Amino acid sequence: DMYKKLEDNPENAVKLADVFLKDESIDNDKLVKPMLLNVINNRDVDMNTRIAAKLNLFLYYIYEENIKSAENLYGEIKSSLPADINKSFRFAVKYEAPFMLKCLKYLKNDLSF
Repeated sequence: DMYKKLEDNPENAVKLADVFLKDESIDNDKLVKPMLLNVINNRDVDMNTRIAAKLNLFLYYIYEENIKSAENLYGEIKSSLPADINKSFRFAVKYEAPFMLKCLKYLKNDLSF
């Protein structure tokens, strides 16, 4: 079973979810959220992998145009980001995620630039 194999290697689950988000198959999109939630909710998984899973889930919500869920998850990520987190995660949280939210809101006519 694919999920059992991914449970044993959460880093691969996050990588596969990232691929599924960016491929052209809509069928793969419905697999992304359960894969990422499995990683996020597993307290035995290291913090960096769980943050990567949360950022990918944020992207999933952006792709789904689910502003409310994206905003909520962004707030959770931002408020719980450790001080010693790596630079790429810090950049994604500080600049990329809010920019994506702003663009989506603009496209959905919920915000003006």
